[in-house]
Amino acid sequence: MSIAIIPLKKAFGPVRRRATPLFGVKRAFMEYCGKKVVYSGPPGTPVVTMFTKPGCSLCLIAESRMRELLPKYPHTFEAVDISVEGNEEWNDRYCNDIPVLHLNGKYWLKHNVNRLEGAMGLLKAEYGIFRSMAGEPNAKAQQNTSGYDSTKTRR
Repeated sequence: MSIAIIPLKKAFGPVRRRATPLFGVKRAFMEYCGKKVVYSGPPGTPVVTMFTKPGCSLCLIAESRMRELLPKYPHTFEAVDISVEGNEEWNDRYCNDIPVLHLNGKYWLKHNVNRLEGAMGLLKAEYGIFRSMAGEPNAKAQQNTSGYDSTKTRR
């Protein structure tokens, strides 16, 4: 009688890291604030935060592109709904420019994520040399400088 030895990788597929689950109070608080961890990388990896709102098709594309980078460049991906009560500051800044992505709390990209920019940003963040990018959108500041006040109505 012979026993066939099959390598674990072949028998069960590639080893995948499991997302770190959030339980209890932390999960409830994040959901209340409109913040959701989409997937979680190992501890100490860069954190990508995407500012979004319901019905954003570009946000779905940005999330899928970031997910493609996950195997080579581990990271945690969070989504913040700017339309939820309590996120008025983010809504005022990014209402016209979603998706907006932050990397480790610093402005990174808006609208479109390509693989090269994604890989370079994640590598820089991993090595601690990432700096905030220029051109962060701020719709509220643009409204104030144009002289247009959307809160006033014509009569």
